[in-house]
Amino acid sequence: MHNTGSIDSIATVIFMAGKKRYAAKHSTFLFHGIATQFGANASLDRCKMEEILSSLTQDENKITGIISGTTQLTAEELKKLYIQGETKDLTFAMDKGIIQEIRDPSIPKDAAIVSLNIN
Repeated sequence: MHNTGSIDSIATVIFMAGKKRYAAKHSTFLFHGIATQFGANASLDRCKMEEILSSLTQDENKITGIISGTTQLTAEELKKLYIQGETKDLTFAMDKGIIQEIRDPSIPKDAAIVSLNIN
């Protein structure tokens, strides 16, 4: 996997799937908490709110497990990052094992190219 600019939000989990992870100069990584949206006239009772909270907690735990399992970031550090909603630089990414190397991308001649753009 190669970060050529910015890996944000849930894309971090996809990036962690790479056994070899690189980032180009000036690349960044954004960590933030889990969110949900409600319709304009949403009606929520206590049970529904508890269900939503449970789902958000489980999603956060899954993401934390994936990232902490493939980096040197601890669950406690990740929870602080979620609260901060902070973009991290390459020094942080190298120090925490998010990437193994800072290097410019190069595509071998005749290589297959896959591009993901998740909004």
